[in-house]
Amino acid sequence: MLRTNVIPALLLMSTVWPAVSQTPSGSAITTAIVGGQVLDGSGAPPIPDGVVLIQGSRIAAVGAAGTIPIPPDAKIIQAGGMTVMPGLIDMHVHLSVIGSSEGTRFVHNYLDRQEQEIMPAGARQYLMNGVTTVRDLGSPLPIVNVRDRINRGELVGARLFVAGPMLQKRGSVDMLDRSWLVTGPEDAREKVRRLVAANVDWIKVHDQSNFSDDELTAIADEASKAHKPMCGHAYQSDAEVVRGIRFHFKTLEHTGIGRAYEYSDATIQAIIGSDTCIDPTLVVRTMSLETERFPARIYDQEAAAALPADLYEHLVSSLADYEHIPTADVDRRWSKNTRRKMEPLIRGGACIVVGTDNSVVGLINGSTTWYEVKNFVDLGMTPMEAIEAATSRPGHLLAPDIGTLRPGFRADVILVKGDVLADVGLLQNVSHVLKDGVQYK
Repeated sequence: MLRTNVIPALLLMSTVWPAVSQTPSGSAITTAIVGGQVLDGSGAPPIPDGVVLIQGSRIAAVGAAGTIPIPPDAKIIQAGGMTVMPGLIDMHVHLSVIGSSEGTRFVHNYLDRQEQEIMPAGARQYLMNGVTTVRDLGSPLPIVNVRDRINRGELVGARLFVAGPMLQKRGSVDMLDRSWLVTGPEDAREKVRRLVAANVDWIKVHDQSNFSDDELTAIADEASKAHKPMCGHAYQSDAEVVRGIRFHFKTLEHTGIGRAYEYSDATIQAIIGSDTCIDPTLVVRTMSLETERFPARIYDQEAAAALPADLYEHLVSSLADYEHIPTADVDRRWSKNTRRKMEPLIRGGACIVVGTDNSVVGLINGSTTWYEVKNFVDLGMTPMEAIEAATSRPGHLLAPDIGTLRPGFRADVILVKGDVLADVGLLQNVSHVLKDGVQYK
């Protein structure tokens, strides 16, 4: 259950909304989704035979069949036998990579194809998998242009919130195309100002344990002036996690999957008692095992449809020997510590959101988000709580009108055959996708 001191607005939504919302007077309803089980994303009980009305790009009404009039000229989408719910939100992606065994080196090798081919393809893959919004936490600066082209309707893809290049201290050839090195407090200020001038949405600190307090203070100060939320790595140790909270990171990235055997009770309580959400990206540690179990996932159809043919062939061939990729051994070892770190946070009601970090080998854009929802259920969340972690909870962190099927919110809706509350694994096969009221699948 969500804590009232973390995101009270979400609690307000789930406890105060009426079960039936009337259509605005005189509105022109463009689409009616009828006959399915409706989950609004807030944690409210499902509507067994529900109706969702869409007016242009917005939700107009949500309620039980027979309580909301359906205009005769509205487009009807029959949802019988399906779950109707908000589009998923993935809070940690890197559209500049594709999931190949090259990992982050891929960005450098294909830098000239990023803006026009690779990043747009990734955004499309997410959308067609039912992930209607993503937060990109480290790509070359032209990701801003890709975001804007999607918003203008020039490209088909998930809605983007972007950080642009990450701020980091460790120099690396593999990272330089999607990160900016910080050399001191004043340089930190200048780098944040440049990101703000480029109109990024978030400020991402990569290897925060290597930053000085003065550097982090400078970053936080400039981000605050520009009203840009901060996020960053906080996972390897108790000290790193507590430091991220102290510097008011809005989300802590990868918390739970680092080398720490477990987190102390004090650290767990610090997370639970803060207004910070954790974005654990558990699939970083579990995807090697999933690929061993189901190697056919490498031949991803949405990747084949979206990527240029040579890049799709590169993706598949690079993963052919997936069992012997060096990172797989790290994942197998460190994944053994995840449960003892995550279960106390889930039981304690920490704010946890779904993210995947698809820069990691084998994490193909769009096809792994549902695995993270499944991971949350495996570690103790109810299916409803895990769905909230992929819809309304991240939506609240990104914008005031996404992540929930609520009148006035953006009409981002997916349909999934079957009862997702009985099996969240059904999210791997989304049958219908609407974003801003436009049906793409």
